[in-house]
Amino acid sequence: LIDTTSQKPDMLLSDEMCVNIKHIAAGHSHPVVLLYGVDLIQQEAAGLVLARQFHRPLLKVDLAGSSGRAQDEIARHHLRLSLRDALLTGSIPYLMTGDSHPLLTSETLASSVLEELNAFPGPVIISSLQRWQPAQAERQRPLFYLDFPTPGFQERALLWEHFLDDSAAIDPQDLNHIAGQFLLTVG
Repeated sequence: LIDTTSQKPDMLLSDEMCVNIKHIAAGHSHPVVLLYGVDLIQQEAAGLVLARQFHRPLLKVDLAGSSGRAQDEIARHHLRLSLRDALLTGSIPYLMTGDSHPLLTSETLASSVLEELNAFPGPVIISSLQRWQPAQAERQRPLFYLDFPTPGFQERALLWEHFLDDSAAIDPQDLNHIAGQFLLTVG
């Protein structure tokens, strides 16, 4: 459970992202927000900003541990318990799914997952490496997508320059080579 009042997560996000998050919170009391992409630190920061907008703590739940060989029923049960805990603590569930989680990839789970999310009386945040598009499933609540893509070459070069110590005396050409070869995100 994360207290959002003592955090400064908006420093990690672009102004545009903060505006999008505030727009979602202002217009919808029970949104389902899907954060997707490779930058998991920025995703968590976005979750904290959203929770702060609702004046509620954030309950981080790692659902990635139930992926792989876990059966659909185990994943569904884990989701139910996580939503129950969020309800009991008055928090916003932040469901971290990782990549290829059964809750996001199993066609048999799509409608039951949406049923669980629709029944939860508050905002829900899902953090994933991939975009989730439930096929042929009825939505009773607004579903918002916020993308956290891999930074482009210029952004990576700036990040590398920022994170490398000045004493390293990196040649600009070497910095460009590093930025071209190694992906670096805020997280």
